[in-house]
Amino acid sequence: MTKLQELYETRKKLQNLGIEPNADLERQLAALEEEIIKNEIVPIITDTVEPVLKQVKRELVLVVEHHPEKGVSVHLSRKRNITNALSDAVTLSNTYTVSNNESLQKVEKTKIISRERGSNMGKATRLKVKFGDGTVISESKAVDTLKKTILKFGVEKVAQLCIAPYDSILQLNKVNLVTRKRDAQYGNRQHEVGNGWLVFTCSNTPAKKRQIEAIAKALGIKVTVKII
Repeated sequence: MTKLQELYETRKKLQNLGIEPNADLERQLAALEEEIIKNEIVPIITDTVEPVLKQVKRELVLVVEHHPEKGVSVHLSRKRNITNALSDAVTLSNTYTVSNNESLQKVEKTKIISRERGSNMGKATRLKVKFGDGTVISESKAVDTLKKTILKFGVEKVAQLCIAPYDSILQLNKVNLVTRKRDAQYGNRQHEVGNGWLVFTCSNTPAKKRQIEAIAKALGIKVTVKII
């Protein structure tokens, strides 16, 4: 069960017991919901949308409206700053904005980030990385496979690719995949791998797969990466 699912289940259990959250608790639940979305959903959307939008040669704003029952609709704007167009916008990250503007209240909530209801986001997946020399790395968690694979590549070499940057997939939410700098916002998702180096793991398994493949390509190392 994902953290969002746990949050919604907790709210439902309270209501089933006849307990309606007061205004203060509602604010806390809303803040927690946005925090989870910011830390767990935004990176997925970033990784998915950015490669597609590279085809676009001008600035634009996409607003995604999500309704649990009706699904998703996408709106395009030529405005360069969405906060100029929406009077009640809340920034969830350095690159994405969400809104609860009254003009968009045909849905329960309007966000620039969304996930269709019924997705299998919570299903755990692993990675299996096989090097040309026969080395196989496949830990019980994808994040641990990523870290060990980076150590196999050479952490300093990978860090240099992130600075270039060789590939945008090596930098998510303006945080390098490998760095010695602890980010103020996403520092809890940066894992130590020795000698002061940190690996940013705030991405889904497919993104981690592409990160490993991008690094291998840049370094000229033959690897086969599978999601299992």
